[in-house]
This record gives sequence, structure tokens and C-alpha cells, in this order.
Amino acid sequence: MTIRPYRQIIRRKARQIHVGSLAVGGDALISVQSMTNTLTSDARATIDDRDRAMLALYLKTGKNIDAVAKTFGVSMNTAYLRIRLAQAADYQSRQAGLFEPPSEGI
Repeated sequence: MTIRPYRQIIRRKARQIHVGSLAVGGDALISVQSMTNTLTSDARATIDDRDRAMLALYLKTGKNIDAVAKTFGVSMNTAYLRIRLAQAADYQSRQAGLFEPPSEGI
């Protein structure tokens, strides 16, 4: 599969299987899995971590809400809501001084 003229990705042939409704291997699209940075016993922090991951993907894809919804397996409305909540939490932490952006020159 050619994505860029200077770079060619050659995928190894694999048998396609299903994990729930997600197709993995074979000609299936590449799926993404991420790890949380929290203890899973801390549900609130784990959900917040997931929301930050959704926000990061949203910004990385040029604000493509459909890509975020498909990646996380949620409806577009849910993805939109979770992203807006993550943006609000990020804004509040910046206003409270809990987040210090990196200083110039580092």
C-alpha cells in the first residue's frame, strides 16, 4: 500500500479475525489501541484520560469528529460531548494555574 511516494508500507499477510465487532488482520483497516495513564480502579480519572485522548485525536485529525467517533466506537454525539468536556476541563485547569505550559527554550 502506498501512502506517500517516498515511503511504501508493506503489510504482512494475516488471517482476519473479529474481536467483538472489530475486524483485525487481513485486509481490515489498522485499529488503534491506547493505554491509560491511570489506575483503572479510579474510574473518574480513567474516563478523564480517555476524554483527553479523544481531544488529542480530534485536534490531530484536523477536528474530524467522525474519525474520533469511529476510532473510539461511539456515536458522533457522544464523541462531540466528551471532546467538549475535555476542552472545558483543560481550560479550567489552565485558569486555575494547575497547568503550566513549557517555558520557551526548553
